Amino acid sequence: MMLRNLLTSLPCRTKRLLVRSVLIVLGLLTFLSSSLSASDDGTKLEALVQDLASPRFETRQDAIRDLAELAQSAETIPSFAKIVRTHSNPEVVRRILEVLEQQFRNLPFDSPDAVALADLLEESAASDTWYVAEASKDVLNRQWMRRVDVAVAELHRMKVPLQPTNPTMLWEGGGARVGRFQADPTENHVLKIYVDEHWPQNPRAFELLKRLEPLRSDAFLSQSARVVIYRIDGNPLTLEQTALLKGLFGDTRVQDRGRVCLGVVQEPLFEESKGVLISKVEAGSSAALAGLKGGDLIVALNGEELSDFEELVRLLRQFRVGDTVTLKVTSGNQRYQRFDVPLPVPPGNDPAPKPANGLRDVSVQLRGWY
Repeated sequence: MMLRNLLTSLPCRTKRLLVRSVLIVLGLLTFLSSSLSASDDGTKLEALVQDLASPRFETRQDAIRDLAELAQSAETIPSFAKIVRTHSNPEVVRRILEVLEQQFRNLPFDSPDAVALADLLEESAASDTWYVAEASKDVLNRQWMRRVDVAVAELHRMKVPLQPTNPTMLWEGGGARVGRFQADPTENHVLKIYVDEHWPQNPRAFELLKRLEPLRSDAFLSQSARVVIYRIDGNPLTLEQTALLKGLFGDTRVQDRGRVCLGVVQEPLFEESKGVLISKVEAGSSAALAGLKGGDLIVALNGEELSDFEELVRLLRQFRVGDTVTLKVTSGNQRYQRFDVPLPVPPGNDPAPKPANGLRDVSVQLRGWY
């Protein structure tokens, strides 16, 4: 009561100064407390590292258990990194990395702590100290799926266009092994990354691309390639960066594309006919929204006759997203329409007249790749 009366009697300016002083003191106390806590953690970490070199098995096991608990604090990761970089005992470094591996495996792939551990492992794998590099590479090889998960999640946070955006979808319905045959790049178990003119001007983004190396062709039990990188016209990648990506993933997995995507899969034409025979239309694509279907044959674009699929791709590269083109299409090839079920005509309505020669004009508003 006396304190309340005293505060009430003080001038407003004095009260403000008093409150500010109290806040400063509380802040200093909090800082000192955290500093002491960090100091205690550092001292404990040093002692546990010494125990890792003990000749007694029980002492080493107790130290590993306590280190695993200490590694759960994100504030201790820089201290672990320093020990990995500087410790002269290869066996101690290996055991510390195994402790960090356990944390890396169990943390949510999109957490800041997982990113910090990934950076530590990647940096250590590039170390000039052979035993640090080898032990770190072993961890990354064992945790290759988590390595990919963390990199994909960070690319997504950087707004890099990719599919699927949830990396766990890469491992569903086939897991880490999808067989020796070529995987369908439109499925979710193949990561698709679109490097276009909006690619972030940040070296970190390209570094994360390099961390997707485990998805390369013939890696891990000869599985088929699990990544496709599309270089869209106008992208900022240099020739050196493109060459590096092709070295990592293979020439066929780094592909050049125009700005627009029609969204059709070609069916080979074995006759002498010209044009582009559609075997599949991607859902939500430019072609799907325009009503194109499997079995349609595209014979011209804006009045220019098409000889083959390469000609269609070449002509499309002159357009941008939002442009509209006119395709000349025929649906005369019944072989590829066996899955199309014609809709019944409502009573009282006459069927739409068929165009002459089976040809029709289809207006298509072009969309991008994602």
